[in-house]
Amino acid sequence: MIELKHQDVIRGSTKVAMIPSKLRRAAAFAQRGPKGRVVTGTLAVAAALIALSPGSSHAQYVPFGKNKVQYTPFEWHILAGPRVDVYYYPEEEELARLALSYAEESYDSLMVMFRHRPFRRVPLFIYSSHQHFEQTNLTPGFLPEGVAGFTEFLKRRIALPFNGSYADFRHTIKHELVHFFQLSKLSRVFDMYPRFRGPGIPLWWSEGLAERWSSEQDTQDEMFVRNMVLSGKLPTLMDITYDRSFLAYPLGGQIHKYLGEKYGYGRVADFYENIWKHSNFADAFLGTYGITLEQVDREWRHELERKYFPMVEERTPINVESRAMLAKTQLVFKPTVYDSPLGRPEVFYMSPRDGFTTIYRMVVGGGDASVRKVVQGDRSEEFESLHFFSSRLDVSSGGMLVFVSKYLERDAIQIYDLNRDKRVGRYQFKELVALSSPAWSPDGKKVVFTGLSTAGPSDLYILDFETQEHYPITQDAFLESTPEWSPDGRYIVFSSDRTLFGAEGSQNLFLYDTETQEIDYLTYGPWKDLDPRFSPDGSQIVFTSDRTSVHDVYVVDLEGRGGRLTNYTGDIFDSDWLPDGSGLVFSAYDGGSFGLYFKELGPPGTMPELELVDEFGPPGPGLAYGWEWEEVDHPVVAQASSRKYRTRYGLDFAAGQATFAPGFGSAQGAQFLASDMLGNHMIFFSIVTQNFSNLDNIFDSFAGQIMYLNLSRRVNWGVGAFRFNGRFIDAAFADTYQEKTFGGFFVASYPFSKFRRLELQATLEYSDRIDTEEFFLVDPITDVDDLVLTRKGVISTNAVSYVSDNTLWLPTGPIAGSRYNLTFALATDLTHARAENYTIVADWRRYFRTGLLSAWAVRLFGYYSDGYLPARIAFGGPYTLRLYPFLGFIGSRAYLMSNEWRFPLMHGLALGFPFGTWRFPGIQGAVFVDMGGIWQETRKLTGTWGSYGVSFRMAILFPFIIRLDVGRRFTIGDLPTNKFRDFYKTEVDFFFGFNY
Repeated sequence: MIELKHQDVIRGSTKVAMIPSKLRRAAAFAQRGPKGRVVTGTLAVAAALIALSPGSSHAQYVPFGKNKVQYTPFEWHILAGPRVDVYYYPEEEELARLALSYAEESYDSLMVMFRHRPFRRVPLFIYSSHQHFEQTNLTPGFLPEGVAGFTEFLKRRIALPFNGSYADFRHTIKHELVHFFQLSKLSRVFDMYPRFRGPGIPLWWSEGLAERWSSEQDTQDEMFVRNMVLSGKLPTLMDITYDRSFLAYPLGGQIHKYLGEKYGYGRVADFYENIWKHSNFADAFLGTYGITLEQVDREWRHELERKYFPMVEERTPINVESRAMLAKTQLVFKPTVYDSPLGRPEVFYMSPRDGFTTIYRMVVGGGDASVRKVVQGDRSEEFESLHFFSSRLDVSSGGMLVFVSKYLERDAIQIYDLNRDKRVGRYQFKELVALSSPAWSPDGKKVVFTGLSTAGPSDLYILDFETQEHYPITQDAFLESTPEWSPDGRYIVFSSDRTLFGAEGSQNLFLYDTETQEIDYLTYGPWKDLDPRFSPDGSQIVFTSDRTSVHDVYVVDLEGRGGRLTNYTGDIFDSDWLPDGSGLVFSAYDGGSFGLYFKELGPPGTMPELELVDEFGPPGPGLAYGWEWEEVDHPVVAQASSRKYRTRYGLDFAAGQATFAPGFGSAQGAQFLASDMLGNHMIFFSIVTQNFSNLDNIFDSFAGQIMYLNLSRRVNWGVGAFRFNGRFIDAAFADTYQEKTFGGFFVASYPFSKFRRLELQATLEYSDRIDTEEFFLVDPITDVDDLVLTRKGVISTNAVSYVSDNTLWLPTGPIAGSRYNLTFALATDLTHARAENYTIVADWRRYFRTGLLSAWAVRLFGYYSDGYLPARIAFGGPYTLRLYPFLGFIGSRAYLMSNEWRFPLMHGLALGFPFGTWRFPGIQGAVFVDMGGIWQETRKLTGTWGSYGVSFRMAILFPFIIRLDVGRRFTIGDLPTNKFRDFYKTEVDFFFGFNY
């Protein structure tokens, strides 16, 4: 058999804090802005590339990509209940006991609702913060901050972080357990009916059911659904079937609520039990409910319209009584007002409108023309994440901006001097992992903030800049968020679930007296009072509350008297006063987006006119707060046993293969992948055997490799061994050779941060290789390479790479940021004591934004190799010189310059047919120019060759695209010596792969 084999050294182959989980998910989808993407750069991807390559692991494994960093070496334990195993680390033991109680209780109810008892135990992994959760190896991809939990399909592992809210924690556990039962019940159907392949189940069904059965839909769900109904943007049920966005959650929950109340919730179990009878979801739905999706859509939409349309008579649209501060539609979060010394107040806010979360500033009344960038996040380790949907900003009277950003392992409080336009301070605390919503004291000497400890609970802390110390002012298990100092420094107001209604997720406002250190109720009731802000004179506090099921603005004084200030059809968040108290600036969800608005209150110093003036405080003095965690004393928890986690491997993947090539023979093989429950340890094994003629060469017919990968620490590393014997093609040399080789390899990756890493690769092998013949494809165009590949001896190959990547991706490729790879490699023939070759590779790519969805992409690439047997690189084709034959040029020295302007042509495409609608993703266009040169060490560069043209791309499955390139070639200097029929004719290339 002929196999493709890499040459020894070649270039790299191609529910956090304090905002409810549903709003966090919505913000996460919004943050992806123009469909921003990330690329996983962990060594796990390296394992896949190495494992699937037919030759030994000589190539660099991941040329680019961001890094998932395992900062914390967790010491895992298992708390075993009757049916659930909770995986935890000792710092979060109390949280683990609560998780076990919540999970076992949910398990009991779901068994009844699904009429099903799973055979498998539930593996439940909990993390005390989202920062720890993001380090998990249960999934190879990155976890955006909006991900409140997930259920992994392969081993059905459930993982979730704690965000300080026990109500959110309980809700997410049950949500993911619904998915566990869905998978288990479907697997039972597959086992009973092996010929059943199953119809595709839409996201709204599975996620909507998980939302509906895990909790009652709350005011965040209501907000999204109501806004779509009142704005006329409610999609049809058929359209939702194709929707993969966050809206599938609240809409799906509403549909299941309607179906359950009208037809009974028992129909869900019927649906899963009878799904094997149907070839598509629509037929399965009809067979279960006796009604078509189209009819349900009409009835369901009518019910929603009857529910929400009367609000138009009772309430006013936001833009009638308030004024939009920005003409262009933007996503605006966490606005704060600054009394600028220049005489005009400014607003600071965060927005992910261009894909990167950025802090902006603008003059009140200045409009879009006054908007300026202050700090850009998501591009460096200093500002890796600005937590735009969970953490507020604040500016001191001296012009110091304070905010929170993730820096390496944990959050940091950042101090930014607006006068000098630079960061002047960063504060991190060993015992606190997640921070949020810092607020200045009136004298600018202290900051109060919320901190989430390694154990899980959140508390309020004060950072004193004079003493450089920090200390807690609350020490309990309750959720505290969005603290704000009174103008006289006497009080700190904050939102907390320490209310008597907190067990169900309600939050009220509380006052902390800095002199007496006492905490008292300010508001009281079974609702969520959020985002308090003191008025400039300290007499009033503005806040948001959902007590009417809509997030309205309320005002309360220090005695608990106040009332409602707004009565809008949209929902308002994060209100802040103008410096003279004459108006409010706030973020509002309306028209499907979060916008920035201004509401005028009246002349400075006057109390605004309030609706429904009432007493907001508790019914009497000295009212107790908080609730008891009865779940901790649950018999299930008391009887649970705890043990240390031990690494045990389970088979994840097994596959066989067989090939036959006339004239060469046949080959059979198998591949296996095993990993432990944490995903920290992986073993890959593959073996291939070719047909052999007699027992003398039975051993020679076997080839294979084994690799172990360790992802449990910050340094990801792997070791392996291989043996190959056969005839191989070296694509770079356009040559075939016979080789017997065996040896071992070591790979390692040290990530400095999410954006930068150092890679190391070392291979030691014995190679007995004979150059057999020149090899050309049909109608050869490749220039002849007279380098002889024959060798025999022990070869050591080592490579080191420095990689950086902070790019932002669209489905069709990078749109902003930069990435580069600098590699030095050395192959040494130890038998003959000579350098077989050394290679230097530099690859730099930069993407200059020209619009929200357009960019100028630049690539500079250089390659140089020399030695006794210089390594080769092949140019030509869609990855390098477009419109040239694939691998059409070969050499040991090369350079390449690529330029293209990328722009959107079509955002989506739908084709209607009698049998249904086919939907396609959008199309991106590009105008490109490529040019470069390549030559061998024994020859000279005779010219520069290039191409220009237009390109059309469509995303298929991220990061892969289909691409059509049309254009012509050109040359500077001599024409290439390769045999082109017509060098200057128009060329058309169709390509499936990924974009640079």
